[in-house]
Amino acid sequence: TVEKVHKSKKGTSKNLFVTFLVKEWRIARRSINQLLNDYTILIALPFFMYMLNYIFTNMRLNSTGNQLVLVFNIIIALLLVTASNTASASSITTEGTEFVIMKTAPSETRTMAWAKIAFNLLFSTGIILISFLLFQIALPSFSATHRWLIFLLVITLNAGHILWSFQIDLLNPKLSDYAATGSLSGNPNIAKSIAGGFALSLVFGTVAALAFLTTASSLAWAVLFLLAVPFVLLRLYLFNSYLKAYFIDIEF
Repeated sequence: TVEKVHKSKKGTSKNLFVTFLVKEWRIARRSINQLLNDYTILIALPFFMYMLNYIFTNMRLNSTGNQLVLVFNIIIALLLVTASNTASASSITTEGTEFVIMKTAPSETRTMAWAKIAFNLLFSTGIILISFLLFQIALPSFSATHRWLIFLLVITLNAGHILWSFQIDLLNPKLSDYAATGSLSGNPNIAKSIAGGFALSLVFGTVAALAFLTTASSLAWAVLFLLAVPFVLLRLYLFNSYLKAYFIDIEF
């Protein structure tokens, strides 16, 4: 284990964060094919939402049917968004041998983790926003209030899932495997991230169904956000705790 003495300077930490964030952007530009591969499912989000809602808007539905359409939108959006967080579930792994060299630098290199999370969060949120804007243009008849509440719920839960996915890789990075093969095929951390996203979508989909079918829409949304916000805060606390405890002990 490499031990370092860090000088705590807010200005230095901020500059280091920006440096790592710029690095992530440059890597993404150089590896555009990998970037598109990571977010292929997310890029398909507007298509799936359009097809789902185009079918339902051409059907005569009662109030229960309309509520179920809302629930289906939440589930589909969450499934596609969380399934696209594979980059977060392999963030440390893909550093390979460079991670060991970087960790010896005389600086707070765990800032790298926050930069990676920020980049993944900003990029995925941007795509989700574009998806909902296209959704608005394609199906203007869909309730604008519900559309943007779905958007807020999805990006909130997506933030929590990104933290969760990164934590999975933090606790068990496959540095040597990736350095040897250069491939993420069969990576168990990615499989765990996708499984976690599926479970998250199922739980919130179930809660949404029960809430919307038994209470007023305003109360149902309140219930969903009262669960979503604490979930993100919990994931943030756990990730930060594990980052402080385990980052320095990661070995090749």
